[in-house]
Amino acid sequence: MLRSPLSLRPRRAWRAGWRAFRLLAAALVVLGGVLLHGCASAQPPFRLQVEEGDRQREWGLLYYQSWQKERSRTFLLLARQRTQDAIRIYLDVQRRMGYAYPDFYTVDRRRMASCFFLTQLQREATGFGVQIDDPRRVGCFD
Repeated sequence: MLRSPLSLRPRRAWRAGWRAFRLLAAALVVLGGVLLHGCASAQPPFRLQVEEGDRQREWGLLYYQSWQKERSRTFLLLARQRTQDAIRIYLDVQRRMGYAYPDFYTVDRRRMASCFFLTQLQREATGFGVQIDDPRRVGCFD
């Protein structure tokens, strides 16, 4: 039995719609996989990052104490570098954490204390004629 061309149209339209639906579903699955992979990035937990910031700050203090004893430019620059790294880590934790976490303000106090210490380092560097390559204080907003 021969079908007229008019009777074939609904079946073709249905197949075309089914192909479009499958294509759209496949695209959504791929997009969902990409989003899930992006959301599950390898960011360390807040506590580990705060501990890393504390270690950097302690190293900065240790280098500063060595600089006070020997007045070596290298120790002052290392103290500044470690303190600046601690400030960057604290700022990154604060940005990821948001205001809702109770530890936000603890991290903020540590960052501000590190900024104050960095200001002190820069004053002493200026007073003793130590040239700092990059005097910017990233993460300090005062």
